[in-house]
Amino acid sequence: MLATMKRNEFETMEDQTLCSACFAPLISAFKNLRVSGGDERAFYGSLTDGQQALFMFRIYYDHAIQSPEELYWRSAYYHAQPAIWSSLKNTLPLIGELGILQLVEEIEGFLVGRDYARSLDCFDATVQDLEHDPELLSSFNAFYGRLQLVTSSSFTSLAGYIRTHANDFMQLTNESY
Repeated sequence: MLATMKRNEFETMEDQTLCSACFAPLISAFKNLRVSGGDERAFYGSLTDGQQALFMFRIYYDHAIQSPEELYWRSAYYHAQPAIWSSLKNTLPLIGELGILQLVEEIEGFLVGRDYARSLDCFDATVQDLEHDPELLSSFNAFYGRLQLVTSSSFTSLAGYIRTHANDFMQLTNESY
C-alpha cells in the first residue's frame, strides 16, 4: 500500500498534498476491504507504524474538523470502540501531534465523566444530542475551537514525519518525465 512518486515531486510537494498522497492508497485499500467484508484489524496490523499514525489521524481529523457536531459524534463513536480510541491516542505522539493528543484526552475525560458508552453494543450518541444539551453543545464548541487551533500545524508535522520516514509511505522513483 505504498504510494509511488517521483523523488523530485516528493521533495517539492506541499505538506497537505504530500499527506493526502500518502493517505490515498491507505483509505482506498481500507474502503475496498470494508466493502468485501475483509479483516479490518489485519489491514491495520499490516501498516507500518507511520502509516498507522497517518491513517488514524486522517480518519479522525477528516471528519472531526467538519463541525462541532462531527467532532462530538466521531469522538463518541471512536470512544465506544476502545481499540480504535487507543490506537488514535497511541499513534498521535509518533507524528508529533501532542496538541491533538491532549485535546483527545480531554474529550475522553469529558465522555468518561458523562458515562458514555465504551462499546458499540450500547452506543446511542447522535449528532442531535448537542441540540438538546446546552452543556454538551458548549463543551464541544470549545473543543472544536481548540481542534482548529491545534491542527493548524498538523499537516506540517505530519509531512515532516513522512519526509524523514519516506520508505514507510512510498516508493520513490528517480524518473523525471
